[in-house]
Amino acid sequence: MFDEKDLILEAKHVTRRFPAAGGRELLACCDVNLKMYHGKTLGLVGESGCGKSTFMRFLVGLDRPSEGEIIFRGRDITKLRGRDAWENHQYIQMVFQDPSTSFNPKMKIRDIVCEPLLNFGRIKRSEKDAKARQLLAMVELPGDFADRFPHNMSGGQRQRVAIARALALEPEVIVMDEATSALDVSVQETIIELITRLQREKSITIGFICHNLGLVQSFSHQIAVMYLGNIVEVMPGENMAGICCHPYSRALLDAVSIQRWTSQRK
Repeated sequence: MFDEKDLILEAKHVTRRFPAAGGRELLACCDVNLKMYHGKTLGLVGESGCGKSTFMRFLVGLDRPSEGEIIFRGRDITKLRGRDAWENHQYIQMVFQDPSTSFNPKMKIRDIVCEPLLNFGRIKRSEKDAKARQLLAMVELPGDFADRFPHNMSGGQRQRVAIARALALEPEVIVMDEATSALDVSVQETIIELITRLQREKSITIGFICHNLGLVQSFSHQIAVMYLGNIVEVMPGENMAGICCHPYSRALLDAVSIQRWTSQRK
């Protein structure tokens, strides 16, 4: 699908088991094999509870698989510990579904977007104001928003701040977990346009988790369909309707068609 020399991250036979009642096990991810390429977007789609968020959490170190490996920069990042794991956070960042829950409500926007840079010693405190304005301009927000608190902003504005914070360290990979699902449709469109522009300018690799196949098709370079913890199909983002063959993928496509027909009828 893509040139293998552009391969930036590869998951090999990744499995995650959770203990359940009665001595049983819950299999969240089952033998997942995926590749992510430089400057491309991988859309991971599936119904709620299928394991897509669990998988993406492995990439940023929020969870670890029970089996398998994830190779990034020549190392298995699932085995990193201590300072090595901390250093790796510079290269893989995450944008959460609801930024208001990932922000400290007592911190001003200036402090929120500059916190990663200060943590890794990339800037001095005296440079914080100028850097905050630069990051806000990058996501098309006025510089004076640096003086605001998260609760003084709309959902779309907060999500732009979350994107600015994630990009502050100039990472190679961004994981976006349902980053537009809590937004109005019109706001979703502007956020997607912003993401695609920034990806084009900075050659970022994006992992985009979503249950909305129609949205994912609009900007993903490749799409992986997940069902009950398994990757059932991986295909190019364009012309998915003419390529996909798994029954679950077809069902997702049919659901998109029904939504469009219902919308048009209204």
